[in-house]
Amino acid sequence: MGQVVAGAAVVVSGGLVAAAVRFHVEDSRLERIEGACTGDNCLPGSSSVDGWAHAFTVFGAIALLITVLVFIGVVAPPLKDRDGKITGPSPHRRRGWIALPLAVVGLAAFLWPAGAWAASLPGKARSVAWSLPYESTGPANGGTSYGSRSVRTLPAGGNFVRITPDAFTAYSLADGRRQWRTPVPPRRTVCGTGQRAAGDLALVGLARFDQPCDELTLVDLATGRTRWQQKLRSDKYGSGDKTGTFALAGRTAVALEAGRLRAFDAATGKPAWTRPLGDRLLCRAGALDASADRVLLMEECRKDYSTDASVSRLIALDAGSGKQLWRTTLPVESRALTAWFASASPPVLRIKEMDARGVDAFLSYDDKGRSRAVLKVSRHTSGNANANSETEGLIGLPAQARVVGDRLIAGAITPGETSVRWVGAFSLADGGRQWLKRLPEPVTALLPGTDGRLSVLTRGDDTPYLAAYDLRNGRRLAAPLGVLGSQTPNPSSATLLQGQGTSVVVVNEDEPNRYSSDKRISAPVPVFAVR
Repeated sequence: MGQVVAGAAVVVSGGLVAAAVRFHVEDSRLERIEGACTGDNCLPGSSSVDGWAHAFTVFGAIALLITVLVFIGVVAPPLKDRDGKITGPSPHRRRGWIALPLAVVGLAAFLWPAGAWAASLPGKARSVAWSLPYESTGPANGGTSYGSRSVRTLPAGGNFVRITPDAFTAYSLADGRRQWRTPVPPRRTVCGTGQRAAGDLALVGLARFDQPCDELTLVDLATGRTRWQQKLRSDKYGSGDKTGTFALAGRTAVALEAGRLRAFDAATGKPAWTRPLGDRLLCRAGALDASADRVLLMEECRKDYSTDASVSRLIALDAGSGKQLWRTTLPVESRALTAWFASASPPVLRIKEMDARGVDAFLSYDDKGRSRAVLKVSRHTSGNANANSETEGLIGLPAQARVVGDRLIAGAITPGETSVRWVGAFSLADGGRQWLKRLPEPVTALLPGTDGRLSVLTRGDDTPYLAAYDLRNGRRLAAPLGVLGSQTPNPSSATLLQGQGTSVVVVNEDEPNRYSSDKRISAPVPVFAVR
């Protein structure tokens, strides 16, 4: 009977060794995913796997050594007669050759259940599929370095193009491999781009050192080649216009230049039409955008030379001829601090005027220029939390808001909160809230996908999280999961691009901090894909 018990003990000890092996394998797998993790950058349950791996190693080794020694008779007592005299060695020693097979049986029997147990302890997480190395673009026309607005990223088919002050570089959305690189011509610097690309075409502005942004270039984002280039009229003494503002409207490219709006044939670059702005000393173009058949212009004119009180208008032009289609006066009384179009079709203007008690909202219009809805931006987002509390808005992170159909998809701040922890859909017809969902961490970026998914990037203490919702009704499709990796940045500002399948490409827009000892901050990964 004692021999049977000793043999069973050897089998169990082999099982403990099997558990140690499987837990160490799982621990190594988690380390490859997490890297040198801290805080919430560690996968939930990973510390338990590590603890059990070491425990099974210690207890398994000790138990196996003792049970084998007992079984083969090294520790077991030798044979004795009635008087207590030793008459021979322990009979277990004669069966020592059986110990190794018994241990192997235990090892094999426990490998699968131990592996299943180890795999069940860690929580779920996302990982980085690929990332680009740190890039330093250097100062350029007032820009700083990577992370500044001097770097623009535009999707182009299966690639994305990084437009830096000195080059255009395309990378694959699937694996991050560089496809091509085209340097900017000598003594030129990229000084502006269109708000969005039109297919594989994008308008880019170039400038010489300390000169206006007056060289308009149409770039083929599929190849990096320049289709055509035109010189824009500039006022070296400065006018109220915003140069470096361009848009593509179907077959027409439009650009703001000194005192007028100028259009070109998008295929050839030949001049098509011009439209003068108002009084050059009083009026300026605040924003420009275009759809396939029309150009939208926000024009503001000061009431006199000594005031910032102004009258602003939204003007729609036919893209082919420049003929005015309609004009409407905006509900503002001061100059705009921020003005850009969230959409050209339907027309949606994001505007924040200089008056702290003035308009800070998204303004929605129909195709005839009639006002539809005013979606107010939260004063916490704008930095005027107490300026107009009786009319507090919901919209947060206005730069991340996207127009999808007849709705605005945006982050939101509810009363009593100071950070954007909600995402929702708001009607552009009446401003009504269609759905609203809360996230556990502050929202960083949004991506409405063509597949009906809304990807949401949030910012934890040490790691970003990615969640997904149904654009139609806000139903959660994927719970927020941490993106693990020791070099994975945790950006406070980012832009999301649709990657391969359900993966998401994160464009990090944080500025590097050269004084930080954390490489994720001092030399951040500029672009990475999350799967």
